Amino acid sequence: MNKIKTIKKLTAVSVALMAAGTLVPALNINSNVTAASKKDKNINIPSGVRVPWKIVHRTKNIPKIKKFTLKRLKQYHLTGKRWKSPTITYNDSALSATQQNLTAETAEQINQLKIVHLKQTTKKAKITIKIDEADINHPTDVGNTSFDIGTDIHKGLYNYTHAKITMHDKIIYHQLQSADAQNGESSPTYQLYFKHFMAHELGHVLGLTHTGNLTTSTMTSNLVNNASGTTLLTPDFIQSLAVLYEN
Repeated sequence: MNKIKTIKKLTAVSVALMAAGTLVPALNINSNVTAASKKDKNINIPSGVRVPWKIVHRTKNIPKIKKFTLKRLKQYHLTGKRWKSPTITYNDSALSATQQNLTAETAEQINQLKIVHLKQTTKKAKITIKIDEADINHPTDVGNTSFDIGTDIHKGLYNYTHAKITMHDKIIYHQLQSADAQNGESSPTYQLYFKHFMAHELGHVLGLTHTGNLTTSTMTSNLVNNASGTTLLTPDFIQSLAVLYEN
């Protein structure tokens, strides 16, 4: 009986999607990222129809995982936690206008991956971002994160209920001055530094941990000395995020 109801429900969803003109290929869970699928970013879902978000898109070559064991978490550098919904709000009202723009640019690059969607708000949000003073005697502490965790578990993962990112602006400037002294005119800009550090901290609150020896990674534990590259989101960051949210 339950199987018949499920089939009827799925059929109703399919009919509603076709009636709305939604592209049928977008319903293929195993479809890869192509030039055509990227155009489907703003697919219109009919009002009242609930469709699993990952049906719309699946990143290429991402393995299917039945349960996130400790071995899997270590393999993909995951914390063992994630958000229940892929749409995640953030409030960065405490930042300056420049910092908010840099954060928005960083969030947009993550959004373009079509794995999660970070949405800015001035109201209560899932992620709160603020600027705080830091001890200049600990120059590698550019930012830190904290979390609240719910009781829901998905495939061995706990769900975040709230997270906070604290950026230490004084340390960013300190690191920039050190880079200037070493590299002169070829040193990175504040804007580049800030975006690299913000991408790193956003990675943490999305469920990614440090990548250890991968020094060129977005999630390297030695980002202070590797934040001058032009690649903001490295392949390992993208793969880990897709494994976490597309399973």
